[in-house]
Amino acid sequence: MARGRQLTAWFFGGALDSVHGSFSGRMAQYMSVENLQIFRNQVDGQLGAETKLMDESVTPQDSLRVYRRLSTYQKFASPVEVVNDPQVAANGYLARHPGHERARLASSPMQFDKHGLVVHRGAPAIGEHTDEVLREVGFEAGELERLRAAGAIA
Repeated sequence: MARGRQLTAWFFGGALDSVHGSFSGRMAQYMSVENLQIFRNQVDGQLGAETKLMDESVTPQDSLRVYRRLSTYQKFASPVEVVNDPQVAANGYLARHPGHERARLASSPMQFDKHGLVVHRGAPAIGEHTDEVLREVGFEAGELERLRAAGAIA
């Protein structure tokens, strides 16, 4: 949370070099400081005076107060509104989960490779890789059987 507040403060405070410096190498390849400035100008154009709210120091204690002020601008949507928004679907912001028919996983609205989020597989099941990992660190099959029988591993 603190890292997000710091990046937001840098972004809205104009410290775009600091924002860019926090990017991974691959991210930095796709998003230059100049691109950040263009994006910042677009945000200013769309939100206008509302960006002044971002200049406030947001702490966990006053985040609800800031949220209430921001929500008066009616530019924020509930999760249900987002999921049902045709533009969200058209932009590919909600990826289907391969192991759950109705689940959707939200991606960032900033996409740099012109491809939406694709989920190739769900999270591993409990114990799915236990044997493989423990064998890599030297456990023998008999030891794994004893650990499983004792309930120490799944």
